[in-house]
Amino acid sequence: MAFLRLSALRYSLLVLVLCVVSGVLLAADTDDPGEPEVDLLADFPVLSTSAGTVIPFGQARIFLPDVNLPRQMTGALSKAAVAIAARKIMYHWLIWSLGSADRFLSVDHYKKVLGWYKEGRLDSMLSFGYVLLQFKNFFDISLEVGHEVSNRISNAAGWERVGSLPVYPGKVLDKAVFIDVMLRPNLLEGKMERTLDIIPLKSVDVSDDALTSWQRELASLVNTALQNDIQLIRLSMRDKGAVELEWQSRHAWYGFNYAPLYSAPFTTPELMNWLRFSYGHQEQNSSISTVLSPNALRCIGRKLQGEVFECQPEPASVSRIDSEHLEVSLDQGQGRLHILDNQSPWPGLPGTMVFDDKAGSPRSIINHSNQYRMPRWLAPVADALLYEAAVSAVEPIVDSAFEYSNRWWHGADQYKVLEVLKDTTADIGKVQSRVERVQDAQGKTWIRKTVWDTRNRGFDAVQPSNSFLDLARERSMLNRLQHDNIVKLHDSWIENSGTRNAAMVLIEEDAGDSLMQTEISSVQQFKHVMRGSLSALQAMHKKGIAHFDIKPGNIMVDKNDNVRVGDLGLAMHLDKEGRGLVLGATPDYMAKEVRINGQVPWQADIWSLGVLGLLDGPVEDAPLYDRHTIYDKTESLNDLMNLRLRDYVSSKDDPKNGPGLSDFLGRMMEPDYLKRESYDQLLGHPFLNSYQTGRGYYYGQ
Repeated sequence: MAFLRLSALRYSLLVLVLCVVSGVLLAADTDDPGEPEVDLLADFPVLSTSAGTVIPFGQARIFLPDVNLPRQMTGALSKAAVAIAARKIMYHWLIWSLGSADRFLSVDHYKKVLGWYKEGRLDSMLSFGYVLLQFKNFFDISLEVGHEVSNRISNAAGWERVGSLPVYPGKVLDKAVFIDVMLRPNLLEGKMERTLDIIPLKSVDVSDDALTSWQRELASLVNTALQNDIQLIRLSMRDKGAVELEWQSRHAWYGFNYAPLYSAPFTTPELMNWLRFSYGHQEQNSSISTVLSPNALRCIGRKLQGEVFECQPEPASVSRIDSEHLEVSLDQGQGRLHILDNQSPWPGLPGTMVFDDKAGSPRSIINHSNQYRMPRWLAPVADALLYEAAVSAVEPIVDSAFEYSNRWWHGADQYKVLEVLKDTTADIGKVQSRVERVQDAQGKTWIRKTVWDTRNRGFDAVQPSNSFLDLARERSMLNRLQHDNIVKLHDSWIENSGTRNAAMVLIEEDAGDSLMQTEISSVQQFKHVMRGSLSALQAMHKKGIAHFDIKPGNIMVDKNDNVRVGDLGLAMHLDKEGRGLVLGATPDYMAKEVRINGQVPWQADIWSLGVLGLLDGPVEDAPLYDRHTIYDKTESLNDLMNLRLRDYVSSKDDPKNGPGLSDFLGRMMEPDYLKRESYDQLLGHPFLNSYQTGRGYYYGQ
């Protein structure tokens, strides 16, 4: 995901830089070297409006249409923060769901899910939102580029005039205002939307003799807008010549959306037809000229100041100069607006409008203008670029805040390490895990288990394993099991979720030392251990769960002789036939019916407990039978599993161990799992219910 994000960031940045640099190069190529250099960046800052963003650069102003930096930056930051937080939440949901998935899925489906997890396929869920957003950005860019290309082809061929039509206000106002006419077809309504945007940039001295009467009215409008903190004036030309006025101030919209500013006196927009189609139509008056008339500009200024009155636009006369030049006369012939075809640094535009200027001809005004407009498809490019930059900037902040909140909520920093019981983090080729005995702030001891998601490690990592999910499954099992002889779960959480350093932490009760660390010192204690273990397995069986990893290391005895079964990482839910999937086992304690990655009956736990009693039980401080004694009498482990151990144990029975030991272990180690006795039968066996007095052994509780 980091690679994809970096690649997208690079390509988006490259496209945006190339486009902006091209505009800067055009801006730097001025035809008037005698004009003094002025740092416009000091005159006014970067201006963002709903119509676009104006970037000052030396003498030039570069306009990025549809790019609104505050809105896009805010949106990018919020989307990035939500996406990162959602990824972490989805990672938690994914891991915890997989921890209990065996309860709801069939064995075949569950094995497939585990395979997908190890291969990293399920992680694609975490990046789905990011990929979807990238696809949307790509689609938006492609759509805008497609519109731009089709519009320019249509304009160049004379089929239909669509797109952005720039309006150049003349040399004196070149630094003061941006004006654009947008011709946008509405496919749903089957008509052309026409809007005119005025972006005031800089105050103008209206007493300047270089201004025409028309430019003077425009300068007054610009000054009025700046005095009222207005960033954008928008005029929308509706049907039947109606014109609506609205403006943007401090990123809020105001205006008269439901009450037109005025209605043009002519209902047939032939001038718009001339712009939309070829130049062969008869030229007549329309609202596109009247909205820029001196009377209309004066009316707009008074409306912005809060005056209430009726605007009275004046008619305009249109004359053809040549095949690519129309001239609109207003203000009793004192002002003229020139409409030129394809007179722009960007070929294929629907046309160019130029205010009459005392400084020179319309084409000279265009050539000397320092206004430069970027293509509209840069807006979705900017969206994509800002999002990538926001993700890179916000990700460490969100990660840190999330982890701080997570650790604070679970009190992770209160635990002090007393003893490291197991640590494989430094062993290359092994699952990265650690088991510690810790102490909380109240002085109570706990067992903390930590496993790292090795799938996300670097080149020296181990092969993907299920250990991460094993701990998640143990958490799910312990949450369902509440029994005196089963280890209790205190807390659990995931650290650095959704990253390559993700780690799962379980805080379990300190159940004492395992049978690997302590010895069973008497037959009575052995009975106590067996009784507690059988009770735990019985409770699990009633919940439809089998342990599938019974061995000395997973049975604990505390200083008060309380017996608890723990380490349920390989435990599985059972199907209707009493079978569960086995993902791993310890060979010495594995029943003959066990097949790794196969379905195994719950009775396999009884066999394993019987082997534990046989190999690790006490006979006056020694095991009942040394495993090598058994192995010496069998040629293979398979022979041992098929051996009628009840007869073998019976031959080695010793009265000192109490009556019925051989029968007890033999019933547990019956090779045919269907003939093994149940937990209820074993808990009622005479061996477990006999007690010793000075006269011998007696039965009873």
